Amino acid sequence: TIHFTRLNTSSSDLNFKSCDSVVVNNQIYKQSGVYTQKLMNSNQCDSILNLSVNIVISNSSNFSLSACDSARINTQLYTQTGNYEQVLKNADQCDSTLNIKLDIFNSSIINYNLSSCDSAKVNGQIYKQSGSYTQYFKDVHLCDSTLNLDIRIQKSSQADFSQTVCDSIILNGIKYFTSGQYIQNLINSNGCDSTLRL
Repeated sequence: TIHFTRLNTSSSDLNFKSCDSVVVNNQIYKQSGVYTQKLMNSNQCDSILNLSVNIVISNSSNFSLSACDSARINTQLYTQTGNYEQVLKNADQCDSTLNIKLDIFNSSIINYNLSSCDSAKVNGQIYKQSGSYTQYFKDVHLCDSTLNLDIRIQKSSQADFSQTVCDSIILNGIKYFTSGQYIQNLINSNGCDSTLRL
């Protein structure tokens, strides 16, 4: 008597979600789709494997930014101009590469000494007294710029001179022969205008 044991063909279903590609039984898949693999089970019978493959492609993006002094991008702090790369995880937990072109412009501090007669005008601001002043403004990159001013205001001067003389008088190199009122415009010891009325 001969006895036969009938072994049935088996089948199974598998679902895969992977980044860029997936390898199943040494077979690589790079595109989403439904696939079938015909294998041999432990009983040497056909085993059908139905695969539902969902391939999520990793992505990359470019990002340009200009900032003053420093920039923080995704918790990473940058203080120098340069090209940077960040590898993140997207919503599907696949790699997402962010290519960053970063320009860092530094805030500036400028110290400036100025001596002027009677008043000084700096960036539209008029100063009439000596002292230390500070101006705040934005530079061409819209970054903070501090200008520290040390201003010395020298005063112009005026003087009256009256004298009776015989025939003529020489004053500051100018000779006068006739009586009258005259004005000499000179430079005083501070380098400012000095007006002498005669």
